[in-house]
Amino acid sequence: MPTRAINPNLLGATLNYLEPKKKEFISVFYSRLFSSSIDIFNFIIVEKETDMQRLQEAYLDFLSQLVKLLQAHEYEKANAFVSNLGTVHFKMRVPIEYYDHFARLFIETLKGFMGPAWTPQMAEQWEISYRVIIHLMKKGYGL
Repeated sequence: MPTRAINPNLLGATLNYLEPKKKEFISVFYSRLFSSSIDIFNFIIVEKETDMQRLQEAYLDFLSQLVKLLQAHEYEKANAFVSNLGTVHFKMRVPIEYYDHFARLFIETLKGFMGPAWTPQMAEQWEISYRVIIHLMKKGYGL
């Protein structure tokens, strides 16, 4: 499942829409994530002692960088970029089982922040994007 399936312009437009409130968005997202799964909270906060501010900034930076690579039609670099993130997660022993839950909550939170600007096309594109991202991250696990 290649990154060519992702529409970077639609994702970029979504991220641009969020720009003025991106810190609030990512904070709400992680709060929802942790309140929905004690296992994820314990893994990220307790076991790994993660710096949440750094994690939040890093995730938004990851999405922005991915969109830029795709907009430049740098598909192979985008594939490697996402797969490398999977390798990092593998080395940190992040359970793959967390990915689908993460993606679902991210999209739900995004939809809530977008309000009436959220469209069926955005929903479809974010679903496709996360399927691609998860597929490529699993390659970083050697799967």
